[in-house]
Amino acid sequence: MASDASAIAKRFITGGLPLKQGKADEFWGIKHELARGRFSVIKRCLDNKTKKPYVAKLIKYDDDTDLEDTLQEFEIQRSIKGDKVVMLRDAFLMRRYLVLVMDLLEGQDILSFIAAKPRPNEEDIAFTIRPLLDVVNYLHGQKIVHLDVRPANIFIAKSNLGLKLIDYGSARRIKNWEAGDTLAIVDYVAFTAPELLNFTPVSGWTDMWSIGVLVYCLISGELPFCVECTEDEDEDEKLSQEIKKCKWNLDAKAFARCTSEVKKFIIALLQFDVKKRMSAEQAMKDDWLSGENMQKRRSSDISSAKLKDLAQKLAKKDKEDVVTASCVLRTYEEDPYDSPESDEE
Repeated sequence: MASDASAIAKRFITGGLPLKQGKADEFWGIKHELARGRFSVIKRCLDNKTKKPYVAKLIKYDDDTDLEDTLQEFEIQRSIKGDKVVMLRDAFLMRRYLVLVMDLLEGQDILSFIAAKPRPNEEDIAFTIRPLLDVVNYLHGQKIVHLDVRPANIFIAKSNLGLKLIDYGSARRIKNWEAGDTLAIVDYVAFTAPELLNFTPVSGWTDMWSIGVLVYCLISGELPFCVECTEDEDEDEKLSQEIKKCKWNLDAKAFARCTSEVKKFIIALLQFDVKKRMSAEQAMKDDWLSGENMQKRRSSDISSAKLKDLAQKLAKKDKEDVVTASCVLRTYEEDPYDSPESDEE
């Protein structure tokens, strides 16, 4: 039987949004599914009073250990503020689910946003990387690492082109920021830093590796680490081994029409030695992003066709991961409102 709900709720009485017990549908109308992750479902929902639309993230847990991990996402989301994060509006604990109600976003992920431009250039990319670095720097100031910085989790709003970093399911608060903590969290291997794969300490530098991979992708339309697999080979395992070696290059053809500054920016982030990587604060002041290099960035040329191909490739991988994990995720309708105190069936 799961932990006592009342005792858990008392832990979150102060310091931010409280964790409610009871039925979410007393306050929110849970509607159709919008997206599905490995261990969660995103559904559209309406405020029962105002009828304003929001989204509800339903996160499944199986035992006390899973619940404590799941509660970390709630704890982090309730503690962060700002225009570059999705605001948490309500939260409910039920027997098998944590339900988080958040603002509804309309727009595109960062890769699709850049790919949709007729003739994208580095200035378009810099326009999105600046606010990304800003929000990551903010998180690091709170001793929080996101640990899943990749295109699908970087959202460009349709209304004002503002950036939001979403999905804090892998985020953790680091106890020893300078030395780092050892964590066993790997979501999307292609954007995962070597230290996570090697089970060595992670900290802010781990997110910076992922940003390096991201910029590499946005400039070239390619991933820095790729593998070819036979049917009986595990792609993620093989890719992990390549990332651990940290052998990559700036392909001459793919980077032929980019600035030297962005090459240096990528190199400064994709360093195996975590102490050699730029911090978010340092990256914000990098020459590549400076005002004096704006014209050089505008004169560069990015292949929108390659970005679209990469977007399709990453989306396909996301779907495959969801299908692989979906057997452990029950639908919300099957057992929607059981209290955490209820006996198991």
